Amino acid sequence: MTRLKRMGFLIILLILGGLLLSSSRVRQALDTELTRWLRRQETRFDIPSRPLPLTGDVIVAKEHITVCNRGEGAWRNVILRVTNREFFDTTPTDLPLLGELTKLDAGACVDVPIADLSSPGWKKIPAPRDVNVVRVEILATITGVGYFSKPEK
Repeated sequence: MTRLKRMGFLIILLILGGLLLSSSRVRQALDTELTRWLRRQETRFDIPSRPLPLTGDVIVAKEHITVCNRGEGAWRNVILRVTNREFFDTTPTDLPLLGELTKLDAGACVDVPIADLSSPGWKKIPAPRDVNVVRVEILATITGVGYFSKPEK
């Protein structure tokens, strides 16, 4: 008899769950919460309309990127966006890779391994082994949000 009660309870739960999911408000709330949960660790590289200029330098090597703060103040919440150019059937495609640093003191340099970079978004796909760096951009907090870009040669 208890097995029959459990099955009945399970069927009632499934029916109630189906009714709840058929409600557009519930579906929208679940979708919003799922999106928020997936993006909780997402790194965003949003350049403000009027960024402060960052005084810096970038040196690209095969295995790492050296980022130098040439300014007078420390950079906090540093986000790097490295543009990787890949060719698909002779068509160039630029793919972004992101990296993060918590702080970079004034006058200091740090090596960021290419292997530490990942794709934007919640998946964070690691960088490929053969990265063709064509641009490095930096966002950092000084007194506001600053921006630096080293374009292609």
